[in-house]
Amino acid sequence: MNQREQRQMNYISDYTKGNNIEIVKVMRRNVLGQLDVNRHFDRLVQMVSEGLADGILIANMQFVSKDIDDACRKIAKVSNVGGAIYSVDDGRLAFRFKEVCRGNKSR
Repeated sequence: MNQREQRQMNYISDYTKGNNIEIVKVMRRNVLGQLDVNRHFDRLVQMVSEGLADGILIANMQFVSKDIDDACRKIAKVSNVGGAIYSVDDGRLAFRFKEVCRGNKSR
């Protein structure tokens, strides 16, 4: 597992160098379960909301999400605090909505 994580870190580091991105914190999954991964991810979102980082960079969404619904929720969490989430494999992950109504819905 350690070699796999190191290859992933090298992959991310190469991307950051090529795109002038500064890494401010690295969180490693190791052999953690999904609950721990979710806690780590929420800490990263908190850092973004506090202005300590502009966004989150991952190698691939599959490493932090259990399924497509979980991935969408995580992308939305980062977006809701004003940050961006990037995947080295897929680029910026975002939903392109002009406007989403909040509060009471008119029918």
